[in-house]
Amino acid sequence: MFATVQDARTPVPTPVQPPADERRAIAWVGKSVIFKGELISSEDMIIDGRVEGTIEVHDHALTIGPAAEIQADIAARSVTIRGTVTGTITAANLVEIRETGSVEGD
Repeated sequence: MFATVQDARTPVPTPVQPPADERRAIAWVGKSVIFKGELISSEDMIIDGRVEGTIEVHDHALTIGPAAEIQADIAARSVTIRGTVTGTITAANLVEIRETGSVEGD
């Protein structure tokens, strides 16, 4: 077996990242995630997992996925609920409960 040594003058390729304005601007909590505590986001958020505590996305939209289980007080610009929420929801613009969604609380 032979090992090769790279010449120090050979450039090493660097990964190219998209410009900041092209990156995804949505935070996501996946199905396998269980979060307990205070969840605060400065961008739109989608939650597909389980959250217990508080969720704050004051100036942004929050989407609760169909498999999500939320036991939290929520504050957001708008909230779309497709999963289960237990707690108080405060929205500046809109709270939308979709066909698969349910809310127990205020």
